Amino acid sequence: MRRPMVRKSLFPNEREIKAFLDGTKTTYTAPVMPHGIPTDYSQGNGLWIYMSENGTFIKDLSVSPFWQRLDHYNYLYGPYRVGETYYCREQYSYDKDGNVVYRVGYKGKVKYKFGWDGVGAMGADKARIFLKVKEVRLRRLHDMTVEDSLKDGVKPNPKAKNPLSTYMRIWDEEQKIKWKENPWVWVLTVERVNGEKI
Repeated sequence: MRRPMVRKSLFPNEREIKAFLDGTKTTYTAPVMPHGIPTDYSQGNGLWIYMSENGTFIKDLSVSPFWQRLDHYNYLYGPYRVGETYYCREQYSYDKDGNVVYRVGYKGKVKYKFGWDGVGAMGADKARIFLKVKEVRLRRLHDMTVEDSLKDGVKPNPKAKNPLSTYMRIWDEEQKIKWKENPWVWVLTVERVNGEKI
């Protein structure tokens, strides 16, 4: 069966894959990273973002020594664009009949002794999760709300003094840039779509 020619991809972890599959996750949040690769730059060290009443500006030394308006930067280098569809990379293999199976949620045995292919090996033709971007926002991580947490597939702890404590813990477990650093993040509002109809 013909698969769509989709090239851009996301790398959700196991928790996020489960949440996309059960429909409880409708956003994808990722730290803003320098565009140029490879680079040793990071937020506050070669990558700066400035927000004012005159607009939002970004300086990314991996591509330019000058400040640029965010909309111009996004047009040239933005990693995420409204209207584009991304496929989710995940570990996969094949069952005894040669059908593609996915490590998240699969309980049976795989066909080959080498087990599961890594996420880097997955192309769009093997993917089962396709996400269409409906909105892209730039924000500070500490501006996250309980509603945002729910959209990101994380239920708040009602007994905690800080209802975002669960989200904060999960963020620190999953990300290299920690919560206390309050990084700038991309927040994508996404819609799961049928890859066959793209």
